[in-house]
Amino acid sequence: MQNRLSNAPGFAATLRRIFWKDTALEWKNPAGFVALLLFALVLVAIYHYAMDDAVFRDPRNLNGIMLATLFFASTIQAGRNIHAESEAGALRVALMAPADASGYYLGKVFAIWQAKLVFIALFIPLYQLFLTGRFQLSAGGFGVPFVALSAAALSLAALGVMLAYISRGSRLKEILFPLLLLPSALPVFILTIGVLKSGSVQAIAGAGLFERLSLPAMITLLAPAGLYCGLGSLLYYALAAEE
Repeated sequence: MQNRLSNAPGFAATLRRIFWKDTALEWKNPAGFVALLLFALVLVAIYHYAMDDAVFRDPRNLNGIMLATLFFASTIQAGRNIHAESEAGALRVALMAPADASGYYLGKVFAIWQAKLVFIALFIPLYQLFLTGRFQLSAGGFGVPFVALSAAALSLAALGVMLAYISRGSRLKEILFPLLLLPSALPVFILTIGVLKSGSVQAIAGAGLFERLSLPAMITLLAPAGLYCGLGSLLYYALAAEE
């Protein structure tokens, strides 16, 4: 038994294996990803007819709209990923395996995050084209929103995996999960919007991406992700113990 445990994969090996396994599951059936893009397009139509055109002339409003859409899309994506893990007792097998718990949790988080990065890279130009009629391929038009939304997406991925494990034992998990995720993610929303509206990302002629995003702004964006990833790594087995 001890020899079996001594041959167990460590943190890095577990993270790598789970990341590639979940990445393969994410892209094996792209229907879920296409559904997220269609969901974003539906929200574009709603925003277009529900708001005045003057709202979309301010890039800060556009960034807020994109962040709100990312929040709603995250509830769909995280719930779908955890549901796939529950099928055929896959999670029970994972809990019995002598693998590193932190690596298992973070592997899932990073797999969900990389799918979110692709989604963000596509829906930033979609929103700019549909809501403003133009796309700005620049540090201010694409780079800053991409970095800010990517940091928020990492926080949402880590938080989503944690809360999915908490809500999975309930018969009303489909309702309980978004009810837990959206209020818990409000600090991410507030911090990200605060950075995007602050003077640290104001338009400066000729300024590059990292001249617009100062070090304090980057720390603010990444702080929730570090907190949620750390908590999830420590509490993974406790969260999944009811399986």
